[in-house]
Amino acid sequence: PYTPNGKIDRKMLPEINIDNVDVDCLNREYTGKPLIPTGTPQTSTQPYQSNLVALEQAVLSKILEMYPDGTKIHINSSYRSPEENARIEGSAKNSQHCCGEAVDFTVRINGQMEDVIETAKKIVNNANIPFDQLIFEKNNRVKWVHISYTNSVSKCTGSKNRRNIYKAIWDESGGKYKYIAIRDINKVTSF
Repeated sequence: PYTPNGKIDRKMLPEINIDNVDVDCLNREYTGKPLIPTGTPQTSTQPYQSNLVALEQAVLSKILEMYPDGTKIHINSSYRSPEENARIEGSAKNSQHCCGEAVDFTVRINGQMEDVIETAKKIVNNANIPFDQLIFEKNNRVKWVHISYTNSVSKCTGSKNRRNIYKAIWDESGGKYKYIAIRDINKVTSF
């Protein structure tokens, strides 16, 4: 699962769990229950637990409200330690995952994964869901949505919520990002 330089190869996702560190809210379903239960023992995520709680309350809970009962948000990645983040090929040094301000996820309705482009459109078209960045991503085997949120000024990016939208395709040469204007989100039909 690693490239010659020792980084995690994104093409190997999801066979490996790139985030099995520190927090019990990784690689699990979000159904409205808190990501970090009350009384969670202190971990290295402690400085960023309040960011995860804010992300959950301001974003994930509102996303879940858009869907019928029984819908689940499958979280593939949330908080990453800087060490874990450095092992992921193509991950930015200032990744909001390292501040507890971002999650990668898919939506499952009645057990079926919703197309990530449709998920992204629903989020953007719902003015009640704040976000900093929304990126719908794919590699050769899996697709997911990355969403970030900050309740003030991000310690990772130094900015407030920008409502930036991108699509990203990961292949052998790395990631290719394309900016998408909010007004154009409904025109997107594929990667």
